[in-house]
Amino acid sequence: MTPPMRTGSKCRDDGTYAAWWGVDDLHDLNEDDQEFRDFICGKDGVVRKWLRAGARGWRLDVADELSDDFIVQIKDAVLAEKPDSLLIGEGVGGRVQQDELWQVAPVLRGQGARTA
Repeated sequence: MTPPMRTGSKCRDDGTYAAWWGVDDLHDLNEDDQEFRDFICGKDGVVRKWLRAGARGWRLDVADELSDDFIVQIKDAVLAEKPDSLLIGEGVGGRVQQDELWQVAPVLRGQGARTA
């Protein structure tokens, strides 16, 4: 499966890829694009492929910058493929600040990444 680079990455008006945090080698993902989500979470997507290959779970780097519904979709793919897998999400203080923690409470209660 070929990654949907044009739809899976945000692009500038001049056609170049938008950079995540200004790092040109890291594309700013267009997680709202269904083709991209299928590439990541679909039945033959990246998440399930690596679990079938022996991975025991996934760690999402800077998960606090992903939308809650995308995290839930990733979690659903993980658990559908391997119910005893682990999904861990790192938060570095991007959108999750102390006074905003209530906004991600549903995800922390188990609708997204599993928490300890």
